Amino acid sequence: MKTKVLFFYADWCSGCFRMKQKFYDEVKKRNVRFDIIDVEEPEGVELSCKLRVRNVPTLVFMRGDKVIGVEKGNESYKNIYKYE
Repeated sequence: MKTKVLFFYADWCSGCFRMKQKFYDEVKKRNVRFDIIDVEEPEGVELSCKLRVRNVPTLVFMRGDKVIGVEKGNESYKNIYKYE
């Protein structure tokens, strides 16, 4: 089963903008097979509440309906190897 990544971010957040590019570069460099879903705030507020996401940027890693990991902050893209 492929790992799903929910990428929570906000357009007004400069850290999110920088991290988003680094995250996609890292996925491409590692040739990781994730299903990536971008969740922009505030439109994703219902999902944020359900998953208890309080900060952006945040990466939520899931297999099926189960959360297997959460990485927060501008450097969280560096930890995607744990979920390959």
